[in-house]
Amino acid sequence: MRVVLVLLALPPLALGAGLVALRVVPDLQQWSGLAMVASFVPYGVAAWLVAALLALLATATSVRRHGWRRSRAATVVAATTVAGLVLQLSWLAPDLVPDRPARPNGPTVTVVTLNLFVGRADPDQVMAALAGADVVMLVEVTPEAEAALDARGLAEQLPHRVGRSEPGVDGSLLLSRHPLGEHAQIESSYQQWWAVVDVPGWGATTFAVVHPTNPPDSTSRWFAENEAVRTALRPRVDGPAAIVGDFNATTDHVTMRGFAADGWRTSRDLAGAGHLPTWPAAGKVDLAGIPVPPMITIDHVLLSPRLTAVAHRTFAVPGTDHHGVRTELALAA
Repeated sequence: MRVVLVLLALPPLALGAGLVALRVVPDLQQWSGLAMVASFVPYGVAAWLVAALLALLATATSVRRHGWRRSRAATVVAATTVAGLVLQLSWLAPDLVPDRPARPNGPTVTVVTLNLFVGRADPDQVMAALAGADVVMLVEVTPEAEAALDARGLAEQLPHRVGRSEPGVDGSLLLSRHPLGEHAQIESSYQQWWAVVDVPGWGATTFAVVHPTNPPDSTSRWFAENEAVRTALRPRVDGPAAIVGDFNATTDHVTMRGFAADGWRTSRDLAGAGHLPTWPAAGKVDLAGIPVPPMITIDHVLLSPRLTAVAHRTFAVPGTDHHGVRTELALAA
């Protein structure tokens, strides 16, 4: 019985170990297939949990029948699975524990981001999602989508903007309720921009809309375009700043960990919002006719140490394959 249980524990143990390796050995993500698999590192918890339960049961069965001395192999497997489970949980824990002041330090700013899926997002539902927002970042904005949103009052609600709508996936817009100052485009496959916003009570605050390419298109461009964003925004990390959009990466990807090394933190982490996948939106991807639920978190709001997140949530809009992100920001204490 113990042999059967140990053998059953080995496949989920191998899966969990493989996902751990993808996180701790960054060079593995140079291959697009492995970079895609790294999107699912958080689900390694389930693999380790199954492996640990089977291995612990095998150990208990073996000890009861044969004593500890003849149960060393099962004990080693059990210890390995428990260690892997603890390691994975340690990576997830920060997203579950709020790290923010009990009360906002001064006025708050509501930031919303959404990938319009080549302009297919329902414009009425987009406008409903943007209600009350102070700064908005939209990607995959087509001229038709921009016109439809402006016809519904977007230009009046958020009169200041940088970026351009374009056919296809290239269009990006950064829109603000408050006046914009200095701004510039960041070179990439799809449009990326940063701009300084004159936020009442905060002063000059840098916001960026980003949309680097994805690993299947080209891992080399994926690395390079994320590096271009880091280079452009690194001088801004000491002041109030936020980098927002569709990063085509989870926080387990080496590209996102580069931002963390520069001092940026996700609003999801700071708000303790937990695991909130943003892709694919329900019904947009299926396997053998079975709809795939949202599984990976690739849309983020990254904050400099001068800012924190009071709240963070996702929302669905018909027509797009992404969930949007809405977060309330405040000055850090």
